[in-house]
Amino acid sequence: MECTCFPLSAISGKVTELTGITGTTSEAAIVWSEVSPWSYVTLVLGVVAALLGITVVVWGGRWGSAGRKYDAERKRQECKADGPDRISDWDALSDGDDPTQPQ
Repeated sequence: MECTCFPLSAISGKVTELTGITGTTSEAAIVWSEVSPWSYVTLVLGVVAALLGITVVVWGGRWGSAGRKYDAERKRQECKADGPDRISDWDALSDGDDPTQPQ
């Protein structure tokens, strides 16, 4: 594939100087590269990803969080109010408390 954007005669001297190949053989040694459409696709997707990241940073603080249903501290308080059981005893041990000692 011949590229008309850069005339071969302009660079044939430099190619001959660097490779030692002269004539039309030096022109055949030149490999033209083309940009694949995938590079544009990845560029667009990168911009979209960056915009989504900025959106999360700007508006992420306004999003709702998990409800009280997932609040572990509230569950622990409910268990203590109901009286000790095996699970609350293990939780107390994990917290460093002795469940056999009166408080």
